[in-house]
Amino acid sequence: MKRRIQFSSSLWVLALLLIATQQAFTHASPVRTVPPASGADSTKSTGNTFASVEKPVFLKRLVEPEFVVGTSTVAFKTDPLENWLSGDSKFTGLGQLKAPGSATTLLVFGDGLAAGWKDGGLYRQGQQFAFPNLVARQIGLRDFDSPLFDPAHSNGTGFLKLEPGTAAGPRWKEVANDLAILPASNVPELVPYTGEEVENFAAPKLDRAGIGGTLSPSENGWIYDDLGRGFTDDMVFLWRLKPRENRYRYTYLDLMDENLQSRRPAIVLSVFGYDGWMDQNVKSNNVFMSWPHASSESSPLAVTIAKRAKAAGAKGVVFTIPDFRHLPYFNWFTQQKLNQTKAKVTINRRREGILGTETITGDMIFLPTKNTELLFEYAKKGGSFEFTLEDSDVADAREILGGSPDAVNARIKREAQENGLLVVDLAALYEKVHLGGYRTADGYSVSGGVGGNFFSDDGLYPSTLGHAVIANETIKVLNEGFGAQIPLIDVTEFAGYLNK
Repeated sequence: MKRRIQFSSSLWVLALLLIATQQAFTHASPVRTVPPASGADSTKSTGNTFASVEKPVFLKRLVEPEFVVGTSTVAFKTDPLENWLSGDSKFTGLGQLKAPGSATTLLVFGDGLAAGWKDGGLYRQGQQFAFPNLVARQIGLRDFDSPLFDPAHSNGTGFLKLEPGTAAGPRWKEVANDLAILPASNVPELVPYTGEEVENFAAPKLDRAGIGGTLSPSENGWIYDDLGRGFTDDMVFLWRLKPRENRYRYTYLDLMDENLQSRRPAIVLSVFGYDGWMDQNVKSNNVFMSWPHASSESSPLAVTIAKRAKAAGAKGVVFTIPDFRHLPYFNWFTQQKLNQTKAKVTINRRREGILGTETITGDMIFLPTKNTELLFEYAKKGGSFEFTLEDSDVADAREILGGSPDAVNARIKREAQENGLLVVDLAALYEKVHLGGYRTADGYSVSGGVGGNFFSDDGLYPSTLGHAVIANETIKVLNEGFGAQIPLIDVTEFAGYLNK
């Protein structure tokens, strides 16, 4: 059953990103199903392509199914950047970065951004060069590990590759080989991680609703409704890290507290909000979602986790949330491009649950949908005409305002200052990159536009080079906060490895 996510909220603008303007999968989210049978063997697979494994719910399509024009294969090979990653950092002394009594220098807790989600999926290459790993390399932490997918399952959840040269709008091919998806009972799972103890615990889709089992306090993380029992989207990533834990009781919060207490990190990066902000708002009917988030009695999740880390003796570092308007996903089709066609278009919108249509004027943000694509095709012919879009095709001025994270970011900064936390202002960085002309300290040109080098193929999450830029912003904050001299990544050199 094909479902289009409605755009009646405004941050769902953002959310469409992640959750998808249309679902290509047959399940609604979250999964409504029984849990895996006790003792089920999750290490055996009947295959490692989508042909043999039902597409799990956590792999929500970022785009309409019509925009995925086929499948592609990507074979595992050693990435040239691994030579850079394993190279020596020029930073030699930890100084204040190694707090008295700390056993570990750096731990990371967060969502898909810190985990290395890009191109619409989580896979080995994205994990390897996620910005926390790049920061650790510059600090000289040789034992900093992420839960990488093994070479045989290197494509992880699968991901999307943007097809170049499509005039009308974006088109993707789906990488569907060498996946880590297992059909364990009737609940799709990921191949369990069995490598070294990790320092980067970021898990895609993680937000306040599931982090401590708040949806169902008696049975952590599980949801109960008229359809029965289901699990939150982040749980499959937690299960991968802790395959032997009690899935009804063990939560990400347990994982975090265990490692804070046993490993006593000096620094904790708390990177929450990129996934959850989008996801929560796509499900809401409230246009002004930024205000409830900013005025809630509960601190933003990044601050909450950083404060927990501070209580364990660590220095917490939090990150602001970028504005959706600065993402290429919302700039494939723009109001400016529509105006350049010289057509005189009256745009009507059909609202969910409301009879008839309404004419919308003023600022608009268009999503890359088939309806939007058709509108722009008609406009190229010129003339005057009316065109009706759905809620899920366009955001008006009120939705754009409601989708701004400015109020939440202001609170993140305020509470960080009140609690002695450091802040990496991703929102400011993304805006600079979006406006154009951004250059790194070593003079490398970075573009955040459609087809630019800062974002990955999904137009939502940063590329490998984008992660290097974010890593440098993080390093700047650490240097200032600790009086350290961690060297910035030479992005020109880094890009040279990317182009090999």
